Amino acid sequence: MTRIRFDCATADAELFVDLMASTVHEVVLNGRPLTAEQVRHDDGLALPGVVHGPNVLSVIADCAYTDTGEGMHRFVDAADQQTYLYTQFEVADARRVFACFDQPDLKARFRFTVTAPVAWTVVSNTAPLTVDERDGSTVWRFAETPPLSTYVVSLAAGPYHAVHATHRIDDRFGHPYPFDRYDQLFVPGIQRGRHGEGRGRDPQREVRLPRQGVRGRAAEAGTTILHELSHMWFGDLVTMAW
Repeated sequence: MTRIRFDCATADAELFVDLMASTVHEVVLNGRPLTAEQVRHDDGLALPGVVHGPNVLSVIADCAYTDTGEGMHRFVDAADQQTYLYTQFEVADARRVFACFDQPDLKARFRFTVTAPVAWTVVSNTAPLTVDERDGSTVWRFAETPPLSTYVVSLAAGPYHAVHATHRIDDRFGHPYPFDRYDQLFVPGIQRGRHGEGRGRDPQREVRLPRQGVRGRAAEAGTTILHELSHMWFGDLVTMAW
């Protein structure tokens, strides 16, 4: 379920929200339910009846996992038979996971609530505020993000092994590291060429992990990690207009 709060400069503007969903169960705009015919739109959902000023849109829909590294990628690892998920939203694949205005110059503050198996770890752009067990699952509630472009929003979930450390990143770009955390994820099944960093998060193919007796892999991994790390400044702190 997605809830979007947005302002509109004029009443009855011809707006639509981006969404790629297999099934749309409910659309409510400013407390008024909309029918399937009313919201039919080639690129998502039409929004008839927006008002001047604040609007609230709620959408309940089913979106599909992918195995191509677009939207919400799902992979079952043959090594442990465990399921791993991660998002890849550039550009513009956030609409594959939730309703949104999916263009870089329309930034928003995001708050995620994720229900996952107890053994899983969930990672997003911000730190979790609470992690509570409920009915055999774990509910993760994350802190609100600063204004973000949709393509740098991120989620990852699965039985990941976590290692934590504190490190001061040198000021190589004339500006200190701009975010409050940096998550480096080594993900099984990630598609080649789909490394796409998010704000404070960088997924890498797990085969880049240095292994004993494999020469050259550490240097290769280091080059890629530094490349993606630089995008925290160029591409995440400073984003595209389109």
